[in-house]
Amino acid sequence: MQILGQIPTPQKYVKLMLDEVGYQKQLLGKTFIDNSCGDGNILAEAVKRYINASKNEGYTIETIKKNLECDIFGYDIDKKAVITTIKRLNEIAGKEEIYDVSWNVRTADYLKTPANKFDYIVGNPPYITYHDLTITQRGYVKNNFTSCQEGRFDYCYAFIEKSIKSLTTTGKMVYLIPYSIFRNRFASNLRIQLLEKLCKIIDLSGIDVFPNRTVGTAIIICKNDNVEEVEYIHEENKTNIIKKTSLDEKWIFETQSIAEKKFGDYFNVLNSVATLKNEIFLFEPEGEDDNYYYFKDIKIEKAMAHTAASPRSRRTNRNYKIIFPYKIDGQNIARITEENFQKQYPCTYQYLLKKKNDLQNRNLDKRTNWYEYGRSQALSSMSSEKILIPMVISSKLIIYKEKADTIPFAGYYITCKTSQYTLDDAKHILESQDFMNYIKAYGTPTTKTSYRISTRDIKNFRF
Repeated sequence: MQILGQIPTPQKYVKLMLDEVGYQKQLLGKTFIDNSCGDGNILAEAVKRYINASKNEGYTIETIKKNLECDIFGYDIDKKAVITTIKRLNEIAGKEEIYDVSWNVRTADYLKTPANKFDYIVGNPPYITYHDLTITQRGYVKNNFTSCQEGRFDYCYAFIEKSIKSLTTTGKMVYLIPYSIFRNRFASNLRIQLLEKLCKIIDLSGIDVFPNRTVGTAIIICKNDNVEEVEYIHEENKTNIIKKTSLDEKWIFETQSIAEKKFGDYFNVLNSVATLKNEIFLFEPEGEDDNYYYFKDIKIEKAMAHTAASPRSRRTNRNYKIIFPYKIDGQNIARITEENFQKQYPCTYQYLLKKKNDLQNRNLDKRTNWYEYGRSQALSSMSSEKILIPMVISSKLIIYKEKADTIPFAGYYITCKTSQYTLDDAKHILESQDFMNYIKAYGTPTTKTSYRISTRDIKNFRF
């Protein structure tokens, strides 16, 4: 059973990473660490190379053994994995008649170990999202690592930050990382720290690096060289040389469009409503009459429910309704007092009242009533005709046009900002090949054919 975040590094990429930092000769006396070693895929290859290089350079078995104990380090929080790693290393050494090595491979949390310096830092840090971290883990890394002080950071940010700071003056680091680090707005502090020592990126986002995993990846190489350019290798081994000064808030490795018109100047691009409890507000009617919808022995006043849609629900032909605890007054959304809510919509009120504890435990906006949606920012342009698009876009973008009274509950929705362009125009623009090329350049890969894109990215598209 794997501990959360463990993804063994395939042998092909282990060898590539070691090659990229020149871990091939003159290794004796040079310190090496894999700080989340797992079952030892990286350490095993490193030790093979260390022994072979040292033997070819004329060192004795005794000298090699002594230096293996001083030069090779491995940490992991999984005790069973550490035991497995040591067993693998003993087998490798034993084939070269090197026995009883006191390996410096131990069960430990690298983030809490002393800040020693290393000549080679090679690794595949734990892929754990903010959502999957415990409150204790979040607190520790937030208090100890500047890369984790803002927003929904990933756990690997702390590993990368500490590793960068742990290089000797001639040290080299190579990491297999989630590609999202280049684009995620919560990784901005990490990118600032990376940029100084980053010298090469190998883009693997279009490759299934890990079997049965959908995470997009890249290899980064860092040195204390203070170079002003980054070598970027992508599809079909094409190489670009990128000025570090061109890598802004979000790292884009492709040439930007010079078209004059910006999508966000003509259209609103908004997040869907955030109830923070869709399972309470969303339902599929099992029956209806003139005044009520019915589901699970519950009845909801029709005046309190709207058609609800998402790209997925439209694709799968689901018939969702959503409780909408507001009043639509022309183009404006008005709040309902609890007293009027109870008086005018008693059935819906009683249903939500039974869920009050769950609703109150949401992370609510200030001044939000317990029976309202958790976030209110998406309501501003709600009562207009709109189109829906998903947050994650695959090889073909499918767009859904919706009526003014439809409430989007997932993905993004787009409305007209000016009279110069219509929603049909917006649909035409977003279905263009230019926009698809833009998605591939600016989006965050989630698989080799899918990209996550933000509202800001869509607004910034030029056509």
